[in-house]
Amino acid sequence: MTEKMILYGKYLCRHCERLRIFVRSRQGGLVSQNCVKCKKPQAVNINDLPDLYCGECDEKLVKFKRKNYFYSCDNCKVEWEFAQIVPDWYELFEYYGYAAPVSNEVTYTHTQLKVPLSAAYSI
Repeated sequence: MTEKMILYGKYLCRHCERLRIFVRSRQGGLVSQNCVKCKKPQAVNINDLPDLYCGECDEKLVKFKRKNYFYSCDNCKVEWEFAQIVPDWYELFEYYGYAAPVSNEVTYTHTQLKVPLSAAYSI
């Protein structure tokens, strides 16, 4: 079972001014922000990503982009693909033009901004 996090965007939805939740929107790691009220997805750029902290050493993680968005802990020498730590869109929303495959059972962490090492890749 994979532990995933409910993470809210820094900015409100431009349509209805409500919070947005990050979700994996497509196979391959594409992430969007979906509004909790109108459910509309919006594209994500690196500046939209929340600040996260390493679950092992409490250091602020570094955000970067390869093909997709990642976080890394320079202290622990591990990294996380952002799409792997947020829910798939269909777990929280109805279809709205983005698509992702069905995945395994997950659990969610609502308030913790520390990424568990179990979700990390060694670097």
